[in-house]
Amino acid sequence: MIRRCGQPTRTSLAFVDITASGDRSFTFYRSDPAADKLLGPEDVSREALSGASFVTFGSIPLLREPARSAVHRTVELAEELAVPIALCEPAAAFMG
Repeated sequence: MIRRCGQPTRTSLAFVDITASGDRSFTFYRSDPAADKLLGPEDVSREALSGASFVTFGSIPLLREPARSAVHRTVELAEELAVPIALCEPAAAFMG
């Protein structure tokens, strides 16, 4: 799925730095609005998922519409097409 958005939208990225003592710091690369927040269910198609090896998403898109509905639509289609689904939540891996 590719949806081009005009400037200044960017796809959000999060970087986690872990020090030797185990402390974490986060750096975020995103714009307002962020491109991933603009993704809607109409952007998700059966054709885009057909033949996919898997789909993955994090929790941030679940916070607000229309991205939440896009994730729900993706999961529905993936289940119909027997495409494996993975929740990718990097911050959870670093929680004690």
